[in-house]
Amino acid sequence: GIAFVGNEDISVAVSNTFLHADGLVQDLALFLGRSRIPLENIQGIVNEAALDAKFIFDGTEYVKTDALEIVDSFVGFYSLHSEGLNASSSLEGFNAATLGFQEKVTPIIDNV
Repeated sequence: GIAFVGNEDISVAVSNTFLHADGLVQDLALFLGRSRIPLENIQGIVNEAALDAKFIFDGTEYVKTDALEIVDSFVGFYSLHSEGLNASSSLEGFNAATLGFQEKVTPIIDNV
């Protein structure tokens, strides 16, 4: 008799545990479903912004398509702003940025 009652108590406890676990899984699924919507909206905003930027800058010289063009733009920037770079003691930082880009990106391009 006591074993039967104990067995029934364990059976009820296990059933309740599974019911609560199932409820938690369902709640988690609902939460993930709801949280997906704002992320999809953000993705849409980012995609639209990228398309807008592409449209705005299309046909201009602002966007560079490869690393060699970017390096050339450093040279162009220097030729336009060398006096300002020298006057503001920024030439060393500019040269370091240019050198760092060349050291890190040129080997990647050479391997592609």
